[in-house]
Amino acid sequence: MIKKINTVTVAVLLIAVLITGLAAFQTISRYSRESDQLYLQTAGKTIQQLILDGHEPEAAAIRTQTIFNQESIPVRVTIITGDGQVLYDNEADSATMDNHLFREEIALALRSRDSGFAIRRSDTLDLEMIYVARYIPDLDMVVRTSMQVYHSRQALNSMALTILLVMLITFAVLILLSSLVTRHLARPLKQLTVAAREMAAGQYSSRIHLLAQDNSEVAVLGAAFNRMAEQLEQTINDLADRNERLDVIFNTITDPLLVIGPSSSVTFMNRRARELFGRDLDPDKAVYPLVFITHNQASEDLVEEAIRDNRSVHAELRLNTVTGKATFQAIATPIRASNADSAMITLHDVTELDKVQQMRSEFVANVTHELKTPLTSIRGFVETLRAGAVQKPEVADRFLEFIDLEAERLHQLIHDILVLSEIERNQQEQNYQDFDLFTQVDAVLVLLDDAAANAQVALRADEPDAPLMVKADPDRIKQLLINLVDNAIKYNHPGGSVHIQAERQADDMVRIAVQDTGDGIAAEHLERVFERFYRIDKSRSRELGGTGLGLSIVKHIAQLYSGYAKVNSKPGVGSVFEVFLKI
Repeated sequence: MIKKINTVTVAVLLIAVLITGLAAFQTISRYSRESDQLYLQTAGKTIQQLILDGHEPEAAAIRTQTIFNQESIPVRVTIITGDGQVLYDNEADSATMDNHLFREEIALALRSRDSGFAIRRSDTLDLEMIYVARYIPDLDMVVRTSMQVYHSRQALNSMALTILLVMLITFAVLILLSSLVTRHLARPLKQLTVAAREMAAGQYSSRIHLLAQDNSEVAVLGAAFNRMAEQLEQTINDLADRNERLDVIFNTITDPLLVIGPSSSVTFMNRRARELFGRDLDPDKAVYPLVFITHNQASEDLVEEAIRDNRSVHAELRLNTVTGKATFQAIATPIRASNADSAMITLHDVTELDKVQQMRSEFVANVTHELKTPLTSIRGFVETLRAGAVQKPEVADRFLEFIDLEAERLHQLIHDILVLSEIERNQQEQNYQDFDLFTQVDAVLVLLDDAAANAQVALRADEPDAPLMVKADPDRIKQLLINLVDNAIKYNHPGGSVHIQAERQADDMVRIAVQDTGDGIAAEHLERVFERFYRIDKSRSRELGGTGLGLSIVKHIAQLYSGYAKVNSKPGVGSVFEVFLKI
């Protein structure tokens, strides 16, 4: 504040001194100009009177110059006829001079038939001159007297320099006096200034301790400042504590939460929302519209509806996130603030729930279809037997064989569904045992040897150098191997082979690979072969007795042991199914 007072004081004094100096200078300048004009008019009148008394124009001019040059200010005299011809000029050859009819001062004198005045640059002398022209009606002649502006300005410049010096001295004295007075009066305010700066810097415990002015205005102001500081410190602490609790609450919420202010601008996002949408929002630096965050106009419409109807509204929104598109159950709730309407929108991710629901629906549809096919066949055969075919032993035996095959397919399908359901229900294996993996491989080869012989497929496994000890449920691993090997036998060619490998890798994962020499799998089917009920050739799969769940069971068993399954295949060459298990 002291600086401002000093600045204002300096400005006021400077303006006052400048105005006074400029007014004085203007007055002197005007007086000087009028004096010069009167001086030249007097010289012109003298020449006019001499000419009227009978003197020749040149003699009158010379005599006048003699008189006025004694003032040490040379006067130029020019005598011009009424039509602008120069009769005499003491500074130039009149015979070579231009017609002066349209010179400003001469034209003014002829027009007024009295006198004319002008300050301009002389075309003849190339000097800035002061001109005064007088018209002599009796002789139709103009007498023009002039002098250099320089001569008149010399005295004026000297006077201006004197005025400027006086102004500077006056200004310096006034500044010194005002500075001393201001410093004396403003000294008690320095404590307030220091304390205010400390408060502005965040030191809310700052107080004013020295109040020696008793009941003066500064003492009253200091006491008020201390009371204000105490209240402000308490308020800041309360707000900080409340904001800290709110930040903890909002950022602990696992669902994205956004607060939307006027014009659908986002004023707050919790940590989950910032992570989900990849925006580190700072409303003090930039204002983001909600649609810029969600890339979905429906989100703004939902907020506007909540504010307009003053109620919570729900909607399912498909939004872009840093990990791709996701489905959210959005709830917009109005917030009635004192200054403007706003709303809070929370987003609950239901993407996985939708996927599970879709998978459940597809699973039910597939199971229904898979159960319906053999049941339809069984009912058809039963109806045929009832119609009289049972009386024909050879037909009845063949139909009963078909019924038995379809019943076995139903049994296998229900078994696989129960196995898959059990694996999904028990996300962690319970029956862990230490055993040699190669013993399970041998057991599976023995178990499927007849099926391989009937299909004319050779089974082969690498000879182990040492036991491959693992820790898992032996039945689960056996089930995995049976599904892989049985699948390789079914989709092989007569004369083909199935090669089984098992090894522990450098990352301590166990790799099981089953390679066949079948038709192979086209590239567009590779990503889906582990899906439930997915068949590349549905007619052939059912003909071979497959349920469409074998590879899905393999994948889920692999996930049960923190692993995964994959397939590499070349059409016409064969396929390699690999399973990686952390056992």
